[in-house]
Amino acid sequence: MSRSDALPPASARLRLREFVPADAAALVRMHREPRVRERLLDDYPLEQPAVARLFIERLAALYRRHPGLGIWHAERRIVAAPADVAEARAAVAAGDVPAALLTWVLRERWAFCGWFNLMPMPDASGRTEIGCRLLPEAWGTGLALEGAQALLQHAFGPLALPEVWGVCDPAHRPVHALLLSLGFVAAGVRDYGGQAAAMFRIDAAGARAAAATPLRERRRAAVRSVRAGTGAEPALACAARAVHAPARHRRIHPPSVRSGVVGLRRGG
Repeated sequence: MSRSDALPPASARLRLREFVPADAAALVRMHREPRVRERLLDDYPLEQPAVARLFIERLAALYRRHPGLGIWHAERRIVAAPADVAEARAAVAAGDVPAALLTWVLRERWAFCGWFNLMPMPDASGRTEIGCRLLPEAWGTGLALEGAQALLQHAFGPLALPEVWGVCDPAHRPVHALLLSLGFVAAGVRDYGGQAAAMFRIDAAGARAAAATPLRERRRAAVRSVRAGTGAEPALACAARAVHAPARHRRIHPPSVRSGVVGLRRGG
């Protein structure tokens, strides 16, 4: 596999690369953000610099051991606000500032926004799990969907995987809707690392069928399914209580975040 095939494809708004030692500070900052931490269940303290550095060291080994899989540093493209562009244009036109200011305002900028991953599932040999962890400023921007589409293109293209799995809290409706809109199908509730988890699965044929359907239609169908309980909660939530009654109030991460961290904590 070539180096370019080892990475999911970039888009106009999002690009992924391997984590390197210089990224430790960004990982620390992300995990010191309370809104990020409150959704996590793993006990891997990435807010500590030494732990973040070790995490990246283990990632480097994983990239070599599992070509095409990993947890990838994600950057989003920052576009200047229309008001700032208009103000700069007016100032240049009036001769108040040099034209270089407009060039500076319009310059291409990219900023760290979190990570995306395709990782071996810790509880099922041979299965691969999709996931992401994003900074709050990237929430609600469509980047999770965009990144997930790139991961599936990578999984069923260069990697030729037979299937991809998504795992999430049985009551986490937004994640259910995201996975269903991507073409995943609900696969029940199962024990996952000692917790009840909603499982979703997609294969190459399912991904092709989803890609052939307009996104708007897929989103509407996903929302209807979640609201009706046919693809997610409340049907899955009820099943979760049956699977893990003592732990029914626990939550797990959006898809694959937990598996990625657990696998690296174990050295895998």
